[in-house]
Amino acid sequence: MRVLLKRLCKAPYGYADDHAFMDSFDPRIPGSEVQALERQQDLAVEVKHWMDTNRLKMNPTKTEFVYFGPRQQLNKCTSQTISINGEVIPRAHKVRYLGTELDEQLSFSDHITTKCKKAMYGLQKIRNIRHLLTQDACHTLVLGTVISHLDYIC
Repeated sequence: MRVLLKRLCKAPYGYADDHAFMDSFDPRIPGSEVQALERQQDLAVEVKHWMDTNRLKMNPTKTEFVYFGPRQQLNKCTSQTISINGEVIPRAHKVRYLGTELDEQLSFSDHITTKCKKAMYGLQKIRNIRHLLTQDACHTLVLGTVISHLDYIC
């Protein structure tokens, strides 16, 4: 079972302004969930202090936390919010991280649906102008606009 606190700066996982802290716990062990969340909150407070010191702002409206695990284990998790310096962060059931939609069970179904919709949209647009294109131009457009959606983080 993992808990992810997302969109904070100066974290072990991240790129540019999209960072994450991760911790794991066993929901069968009493108190392990609370301890994991406390570690996440303490780390977030440290990061917020660092950001304040360096004149940066941590945006609580873009901060999320999510649990990852099997449905049976997720049902045992009780915390629905965490608090960082008085700001309440609600539990999310899915997050977007580095262009990928991650749901609690890591099924990637939302991510696959989104990517397929974008690819189909591009394909329909190309179909509308296909009669104006050469074979090579059509091939280039399909590779650039459709296949790129299916190829990226799949």
